[in-house]
Amino acid sequence: SISSNNAPPVLPVTGPKQEWLKICQALAKDDKFQQQVSQAMASRYEEKLSEDKSVEERIYGGFYSKNDQRLVQQFQVEDWPVRAELISQFEDLRLKQLGRRLISFYAPGALAKSSKERLTEFLRDKWFADDEKQVPWTTFSEVKRQLAEIGDKPDLAQETKDALVSYYDEKLRSLD
Repeated sequence: SISSNNAPPVLPVTGPKQEWLKICQALAKDDKFQQQVSQAMASRYEEKLSEDKSVEERIYGGFYSKNDQRLVQQFQVEDWPVRAELISQFEDLRLKQLGRRLISFYAPGALAKSSKERLTEFLRDKWFADDEKQVPWTTFSEVKRQLAEIGDKPDLAQETKDALVSYYDEKLRSLD
């Protein structure tokens, strides 16, 4: 068994031995080894990763495949319409979800109609999450509470208060 918390820290090495470089190069190319290490690290945690969790909670759930790594590099340099097409090629669901989010916020016109509908539903679910359920994001009911709270503060300019109310009113209308 590997005990990651008992290992010495990993520090930069000056003048590494050729043998070490060969080992590192071999490991960098070994997808199976990377997958096994990923599974070993993930299994250390009792809390299992699930599809019900947000992508933020699953982001460290394993390494991406070599193909996905190549696609991520391509995704970063392409224009938005090409990025939208690349999303379907990702094998990793986390990358698909993050890619769709990026496009939805930066280039919503590049999304297919079904993706736009899913995005609106996703945002609606987030903004209108049940007040009884504690969530790690800000809901509209929390925004309303905060806006009411700052409405009573004389040190904030009325113009700023009005701009905030207008911004969130527009967000609310966009989800209708």
